[in-house]
Order: sequence, then C-alpha cells, then structure tokens
Amino acid sequence: YDVTYGLGAAPKLSVPEKRELSATEIAQFHARTLALQNLDLRCSPHYNPVAFLEPNGPNWLVWLIPAATDAQDILIGGHYRFTISADGQTAIQRELLSRSCLTLKTVTPDGKRPEVDWFTQLVANQPLEVHVYINLLYKMPLLVTMPDRSLWKIDQGHVTKTDKVVPGK
Repeated sequence: YDVTYGLGAAPKLSVPEKRELSATEIAQFHARTLALQNLDLRCSPHYNPVAFLEPNGPNWLVWLIPAATDAQDILIGGHYRFTISADGQTAIQRELLSRSCLTLKTVTPDGKRPEVDWFTQLVANQPLEVHVYINLLYKMPLLVTMPDRSLWKIDQGHVTKTDKVVPGK
C-alpha cells in the first residue's frame, strides 16, 4: 500500500498500480537495515528507524530512535544518526547522539506531570534534532545543559538559549 499524509487529514491508503519497489525504495530499506545492524549502545529492545534522502545530496540520513516500552518513560539516550550511501550499502558516518541511556518519566512519584524535564547532554554545545523530536512527542518543555555550561530551552519545537529558569514560562 501507499500511505499519503496530509496536514490535519486522516492518512489515505491506496494500492499502487505497480506493486514492485523502486530502486530508491530498495536503497532506503537497505539503508535502514544497515543502520539497525550497527548499534552499540542499546537503550531499548526496540528501535524505530526513520530514513530520508539528504536535502542537498545523494545519501540517506537514517535516525534510529529507541522505543519506550512503558508509556511513562521518555528515552533521552540511545538515539543514532547515520549517513548511508545512496545505494544503501555503505555506512559513511555513524553518530551516537548521547553517551548513555537516560530515561525520564512523564509522571512524578506523586502522580503529577512535571512542568519541565531537565538533563545534560554531552555530545554537542547545542540541542540536537532528537531533543526537538522528544519535546514534540511528549509535549513537555525540556531544559538541556551543554558541555560548555550553556542552558537551552526547547518548548513546542522552538529552541532558545537561556540563562535562567522560570517555571511555567
């Protein structure tokens, strides 16, 4: 099936006239498979792969996103970004987007939802795309401290460098 998504609309399913995969679709599947075979740090037994062609290049960008097995878990660590050749056969670059497996909770021990989650990431001096993804997925503001001691807020997909924390703002 082909699945077509439109903004604010339900997905549309259709049976394609030609049911064979194209060379691009086969390469995308190979890129996904190659990335899944190259995990060292596993923060979940299950990973969701996402593969796109580079915006201005021939290669594939593949993200491996750890899947939570508990609805109250927010998996901060264990994300990967790969650059894979256009044919899906060669890993050009593998980036582990964290140094450890960190799991935060959507509910505090007393049953409340936190106003914000705060963590330190050590692989860059600015938030990464996975932090924006986590913010949007869990609809929870994030505060991220960087190795250079800078503090960043991610809220509703917007990334802002900040020097103070004001609850609820």
